[in-house]
Amino acid sequence: MNSLIQKIGIGVAAVILLFLVVGIFLPTKHHVERSITINTPASVVFKEVNSYKSFDNWSPWANIDPNGKIRFEGPTSGVGSTMIWSSKNPKVGNGSQKIVVSEPNKHILVDLKFDGFKGKITAGWKFEEKKAGETLVTWSNDSHNKGGIFSKYMDLIISPQIGKSYEKGLKNLKAYVEDLYAKQQATEGKG
Repeated sequence: MNSLIQKIGIGVAAVILLFLVVGIFLPTKHHVERSITINTPASVVFKEVNSYKSFDNWSPWANIDPNGKIRFEGPTSGVGSTMIWSSKNPKVGNGSQKIVVSEPNKHILVDLKFDGFKGKITAGWKFEEKKAGETLVTWSNDSHNKGGIFSKYMDLIISPQIGKSYEKGLKNLKAYVEDLYAKQQATEGKG
């Protein structure tokens, strides 16, 4: 019986050691990127992404916690525009995002902060008008985790989830913006 307990103890110790050794070599930086073509001019898509006031119209996280709180700081759009959220739902949590670069119809860079995350996260947006009325939109996320080994393992789980959320958000954005643009075109056509 003592021999069995020793073997189990050695097995558990080996698994823990393997977990720690592998964790040491896991990357601290992660990049996630998704793209979609939206059938509107870049200026229309850019305007919607450059302001947090319309974020809930297409955000993949908008309906997760109807009781969550959101507030805005700074300008309505562009550099300095900030959205701060708080939620008791662990899928949403607490955090903020602030636009730090806003190059009209080309590029947006956002600093993200999440309670409990030790490191830096940025989200990027690129708008490439491929031809008149057609824009390739790319949404990216770059994180540099300064947490420990457990945080590195969590990044391996979270990064694919971010990709899925970005895919959903881009599809939502495409539907929302294309509908909005069609309505604008119809209104202008009547005028």
